[in-house]
Amino acid sequence: MPDICGIHRDLVNFMLKKQEPRLDSASRGS
Repeated sequence: MPDICGIHRDLVNFMLKKQEPRLDSASRGS
């Protein structure tokens, strides 16, 4: 069985990294 939790965490981290610049800009703007 693959490590579903690990894979899911990596996927979430990947998605967060893709959105990071946008979230950074929003955080700095407020």
